[in-house]
Amino acid sequence: MEEAPQYSLSEAINILDQINEILDEARSVPFSSSVMVNREEMHILLASVRNALPEDLINAHRIVLQGYKVLEAAEAEAAQTQQEAAEAAAVARKEADEYSTRVRKEAEAAAAELENSTRMNCDKTRQQANEQAATTIAQAQSQAAAAVKSASEQAERILTEAKVQAQQMVEGENVYREAQLQGAELLSQARQQGEQVFAEAQQEAARLRQDTENFTNNVLLQLEELAGNVIAQSRSARENIFG
Repeated sequence: MEEAPQYSLSEAINILDQINEILDEARSVPFSSSVMVNREEMHILLASVRNALPEDLINAHRIVLQGYKVLEAAEAEAAQTQQEAAEAAAVARKEADEYSTRVRKEAEAAAAELENSTRMNCDKTRQQANEQAATTIAQAQSQAAAAVKSASEQAERILTEAKVQAQQMVEGENVYREAQLQGAELLSQARQQGEQVFAEAQQEAARLRQDTENFTNNVLLQLEELAGNVIAQSRSARENIFG
């Protein structure tokens, strides 16, 4: 038997096609599905196919192995990249949490300090207003008392003078009565002026108290709005960091 030559993969396929043609054209064995072929020729063709296939199969296997290696390397690199990304995300999240916590604490401290300072100022302003109102009322009471006292003294003086004149003048009864009326009128006017001054002092004190209360309420509202804005900005910063 001659040694079979080396073939390429395409030639191996051609040889297989030749084998199929030989089998198709071979003479049939009577009363069976078998055919008669040249044994030596078939051995040569099969040996040629066997010699042609291994190198192609080795090359294909080598390509498959290289593909597996490339795939494994890509998977390893992807896993490493994913791990690094997860670690970086964890670090970023931790830094963002620390930053958000620090900003919130600073904002709360600033808001507390501002609130404390504002309350102290409001208390001081309220105390000053109360003191001013009390002083105004005291002054008004003093002025009213002085006016009443002055009117009373003037009325007494007029009455005294009228009594003296009445005693000196028998016909002076009308003068005495007129003096009494004038004294009573002056006393009434003095009392009215005193009451008016006192009422105006009370109105001024009430106005001062109301202005102080309005100022305090406005400052507290501005403080609450400022604290709300600070907390909102802190939340917004945290949302921007985490997407």
